[in-house]
Amino acid sequence: MNVRLLTAMACVIALSGCAQVAHLTEGSQTDQEQKSAGVKPQEAAPAISSTAKDKPAAQGSHTEATEAESKRGIYGNPPRHSPFAKLKLGMSSKQVTDLIGEPTDQKSYMTGKIWIPFYFGSDRARLEYRYKGQGVLTFVGGGGFVSSNFTLYRVIYNPKEEGYEH
Repeated sequence: MNVRLLTAMACVIALSGCAQVAHLTEGSQTDQEQKSAGVKPQEAAPAISSTAKDKPAAQGSHTEATEAESKRGIYGNPPRHSPFAKLKLGMSSKQVTDLIGEPTDQKSYMTGKIWIPFYFGSDRARLEYRYKGQGVLTFVGGGGFVSSNFTLYRVIYNPKEEGYEH
């Protein structure tokens, strides 16, 4: 009886460790994509990513919108006078609201990673800010047991954004 219990616990610990390793390697895929596109990491962080320059706002085809909603980065091409042009990935939600103001509407939700045992990564919860006439900002957070530290993960510039969650 004790051997079965210990074996089951060892399997759970091993599987949760694999989930942690997968989370740590997610960032390297983005770096590899940037290297293949010829973008230096220093240039990619503060500016619009190389893939975002070629992409229209998320209001385009269904495939473009789905791709923008599932990946990290800056999508669309915010003009220089736009508040979204001041944003950088990794900013806290407080920094963003201090810089460009309160959103028109917001929504928060849990991701599937909340159900992974012993997973304490930063993508357990998400927060979306919608700005009318500007677009949508997505923040990730929820890394600990009680965490309200959300960082900017994705910017979708869309001048046709209505500003409200439907």
